[in-house]
This record gives sequence, structure tokens and C-alpha cells, in this order.
Amino acid sequence: MTVPVTNCFRSTLDNLTVPGELARQLRRADDFVHLGVTAGHGVLAGCMEKGGFSAKKTGMYLGSAFGPMQTNFEVLDQVVTQQPVSPILFSLSVFNTAAGYIASILGIRGCSVTLTDFSFPFFRALQQGMAAIESGMLDRCLVLQVETYSDVLIDGTSRYGGGAEPWPAGVVCWLLERTALSGKPLFLLEDLEIESGGTEGKDRLSLQETVSLGGKQETTPGYLGAAAMLSRLLVKEGRLGVNPCRVESLYGTVCMNIRSFEGV
Repeated sequence: MTVPVTNCFRSTLDNLTVPGELARQLRRADDFVHLGVTAGHGVLAGCMEKGGFSAKKTGMYLGSAFGPMQTNFEVLDQVVTQQPVSPILFSLSVFNTAAGYIASILGIRGCSVTLTDFSFPFFRALQQGMAAIESGMLDRCLVLQVETYSDVLIDGTSRYGGGAEPWPAGVVCWLLERTALSGKPLFLLEDLEIESGGTEGKDRLSLQETVSLGGKQETTPGYLGAAAMLSRLLVKEGRLGVNPCRVESLYGTVCMNIRSFEGV
């Protein structure tokens, strides 16, 4: 089955602009939640305006390699220094909190699932989202990856990463729809397969992901790189016809077919 992608959003944390209507609801949120909620709002706002939005048939799969890692360390810092632990900070350190924020603020009543994996978290979330659409469980599905990393991880990368490029914190979000309810799809997905490889220890601090699409190949650092790059390439290139897409890294390979709407 072919699954339409009707909208996508990508941003680094440094370039993120939170819509004014979300400011009050996010006033106590951390960077991880800010990224997730803003991205979800960015892809869903259009279909909410057009009507026909079914909260119960809309769901979300959020993938992350490190989750709210910085917030976790901030909580641990309060524990170690014997300070009173902030209840808000503690709740934000829970991995599924961002999914809860997104669902609550955007009125999503379908499944809200967080997947943590060091091997292609975005594409594993995408695999689950495609299955939910194909099975009829959902009519719409947000697929996200959010990464904020942490000061500890950044320090480890600079020490042991062998001169690896820094990983910018950011988010990628795609909106999958069963029948392109919001209009023409940006592109369509078929036959997503993931093969896991193996890498351990400090090798994970210098990882790169290589995206091959439409005869072009680009390499990017970090765990969010391929998802962000693929989003940029697909929106930029537009008419691709039918193309195999391949993402390679030390921790495995992702293969899928991507076709433009004109190629259907």
C-alpha cells in the first residue's frame, strides 16, 4: 500500500519559532517539548482549518535516540546536590511527556507512542505510522523525531568523537494521511525496510548518516541528520517520479520507495 505524506516540518532548536497561540501552554515546557509541540502544530494546523479533523482517528509516533536527556541530567543534578526536585522538571524528564503535551494541546485522541532507539528512531516511528495508516487504525498520523541531546553528550562528543561535527538539536515531523485528506500529498511512501547493524561505545559519538535519493548522495552528522536532510530534499526537489531511497550508517540501513504525486 502507498501512504501519502501531506505535510512536513523541520527546524533546529536555534531557528525554532513558537506560534503565539502556543506560548501560554508551553511557558513551563523544556526544549524537547517546545520542539515537538511546535512541529506537530506546524503540520496539523492546515487540516484543522479545513475541517473534517477526527481526533480519535489521529495519532502520533514520536521517535528519539536520547529523549529529554538534558532535562534528565537537570533532575539528577538537583538530587545529587540535595535540592528539592522540581515536580515540573521531573515530569518533563519522562520520555513520553512530549507526546502527552502534543496530544493534549492539539486535541489528538488516537494512539500517542514514544519509541526510543539508537538505530534510526525516525524511520522506526515512520514504519509504525505507516502500519497504523495501512491497517485503518488511523486516518492521520504524525511521525516525529526530536533530539535535544545534553551538555554531557556534547562534552563526550568533543572529547571522544574524533573531531566529529556537532549535532544540532532539532525536530522533524511528517504528516501521514490515509487518503490525502488535506489535499495533494507532497510525496508517497512504499516498502519501508530497516536493517540494523551494530556499533558500540564511543563510535556512536562520531556517527554519520548518508542519504541516497534521486541519484544524489549526501552525508550528515548525528541521529537526526538523515530525517532532516530527506525532508529538505523531498520538498526542494518536488517531482521525483519513483525513486528508491537509501539511508546508511554504522548502525544499519533504511530502504524505501518514494514517489512524487505526479508519478502515481
